[in-house]
Amino acid sequence: MEKLPANIIAMRSEAGIGYVAILVLLAVLSTLGLAFIHKVGMHQSVVMNQKPGMQAHYLAESGANHALWRLLNEPGFPASETVYYMHSLANGRYGYKVRKPTLTTFATVATVGAVANVVTEQSYVQYLRPYNILTGYSTQAGPTPKHRRLIGASWSDAADTVSIGSDEAQWIVLRGCPVRKEIIMGTLDSAEDMNLAVWDGTSWGNLLEFTQDTGISLNRCFDIAYENSSGEALMIGRYNGGSSVGYNIWDGNGWVFASPQEDANLTPQDDLSHLTMASKPRSDEILIGAVQLNKDLKVIQWDGASFNDLGEIETDMAVATYGSAEIVYEQQSGDALILWTKKNRNQIYYCVWDGTTLGPVGQLPDFGGALHVIRAAADPTSDHILVAGLDKFYDLNVALWDGNGWIDSRELTTGVVDDYGQVFDVAWEHSGEEVMVAWAPWGGSYNVQYFSWRKGTPLADHAVQVGPSVQNNIPWVIRLFPISGTEKIGLLVRNNSNELRYSLWTGNTFLGDPAILVESSLPANFVPFGIAESGVTYTGGSG
Repeated sequence: MEKLPANIIAMRSEAGIGYVAILVLLAVLSTLGLAFIHKVGMHQSVVMNQKPGMQAHYLAESGANHALWRLLNEPGFPASETVYYMHSLANGRYGYKVRKPTLTTFATVATVGAVANVVTEQSYVQYLRPYNILTGYSTQAGPTPKHRRLIGASWSDAADTVSIGSDEAQWIVLRGCPVRKEIIMGTLDSAEDMNLAVWDGTSWGNLLEFTQDTGISLNRCFDIAYENSSGEALMIGRYNGGSSVGYNIWDGNGWVFASPQEDANLTPQDDLSHLTMASKPRSDEILIGAVQLNKDLKVIQWDGASFNDLGEIETDMAVATYGSAEIVYEQQSGDALILWTKKNRNQIYYCVWDGTTLGPVGQLPDFGGALHVIRAAADPTSDHILVAGLDKFYDLNVALWDGNGWIDSRELTTGVVDDYGQVFDVAWEHSGEEVMVAWAPWGGSYNVQYFSWRKGTPLADHAVQVGPSVQNNIPWVIRLFPISGTEKIGLLVRNNSNELRYSLWTGNTFLGDPAILVESSLPANFVPFGIAESGVTYTGGSG
């Protein structure tokens, strides 16, 4: 359609999930002169005294609201700067054309409202505050991972992080600082080289090579966790050909040590295979689960200053790979739930850490087969934790913990695409209302499947749903991530075309179907992308 001039200028600012209307941009108006102000006033006095004119005015405002809603909720919204999207409403029509925001520019929206032969045009500047959410991922182009930042419902353009050597990363871990706009990235490449880098809210820096020789790259033999009180970060991983386990500390200004430090309480009896860490809310405590190649599980406490060996709590795990153990803290009590697989057993085993002692070992309900992968997520508003377990028969079951015991369980599917790796994930809405499990189904489906549960209802009352298409089979990697201050959960998937695709749960449905293409050339590696949000408490588990 023909481009229309704008004659009313307003400003909108977005704060999480809403916006606040702001009066005329004084700085802009002062440069345009009193003649323009007078002209606007004359136009308003004419149209506001007529019913069609008032209706057209409100229709134009509806166009601004609709455009803002799409920017906030619709991934891949095909905004156009030159063409109006027209919609019918009541006895009139409204339209909008949009220039999408970037990290350095506002969104601009021109709207039109029309009733009969009366037309009102308006212009808006909309400030969409970028979320403190980054995704970092490897590409086949080389050893420098890319990153993007979430703005509204869409990702910013791709930008470089830092070069990590000569090989692309097979594993990427991102962790957000709870007290600063800061994210740490850890990478492990196929040459067994492990690196660390820090995003300070603006740029990447403080690159540190942890080791050139982890002795293994098939498993994720490292992890990172921030202390939730101090904001310092702890990194632990294999090094020295895999014969040692070391650590380093990020104090907010730099790496405390030039090379990995050893501690006797970190030393496992056998080579480290997989590592998982979780941070206690409102504390500097971090719990570390060290899975060894001989399938032993050792637990270590970091109290903010030193390591305390809590012992080997299992010597006969089912597997020693990614997801074989999980640790997640209850958000209110601060107790931690430690979960692991057990050889030839159909139950997930668990114990509770209360900050002083490890409780007795217990078992979840029977899940039907020997468990291989565990994922869990904690409710931000209570002590509920949802635990999901995948067994060797590709069955996926869930169980619900309320802080005192297991209150419900059920089987979700008998057809997950595989029995290892990140083929499913769990995330709780930041509002605490609903928790989601998403997985890659068996049988060549291009669609993610998912299950969501709302507090106060039985698990059996909710059905498995078909989610967005990711345009190819899903081999290994699904990630869910909650967005703070909202009911939204993001979905990132690597498909068999080595594409990274994205969709957004808005509280009751997924928008972005087919899922939006973020990257077309991920390496065919293990988990070559990560996701993190700074400024929020991370207490372990998924999401």
